[in-house]
Amino acid sequence: MPSRRDVLGVVAGSAALTGVAGCLGSRPDQPILNCVSATNDDAEAHTVQITVDYGGERVARESLELAAHEDERESGDREWVSRSWPTEPAQFVVRARVDDRDRWETLDSDRRQPGRYLHADLDVRENGDAEFWVLALPSSDDQCEGAPVATGTPSGTE
Repeated sequence: MPSRRDVLGVVAGSAALTGVAGCLGSRPDQPILNCVSATNDDAEAHTVQITVDYGGERVARESLELAAHEDERESGDREWVSRSWPTEPAQFVVRARVDDRDRWETLDSDRRQPGRYLHADLDVRENGDAEFWVLALPSSDDQCEGAPVATGTPSGTE
């Protein structure tokens, strides 16, 4: 029969390992795609086609009409992709092209910070050239003003 000291030692050791495992496993392996938008900083109007694949499934496909941008001192107006993906962290790929060009800009979750809420914005510049700009925050607070966003905290992020 084990002694009281042996039993307490096993219980204390198990509790310590459980606490460490909880800390190590508290962050998800993927970021959370909070919102997707496009901004036109070009003097000409453009149409942007955007697709979102989330967890290996196509969850959004939209065409956004971006008005010409005339005031160089301010950023262009932002248009939002309707939120149709879950608030849970998952692998994602956002693709966008300007007008009917052959080139698609691509943003994927592979090189992004796990557990961060991401706002992906396609920035259309002079001559219709474009690239993604990403804001990564530890919570969904205020980065997507005017757009539907992830409001719940996914399990394991706190």
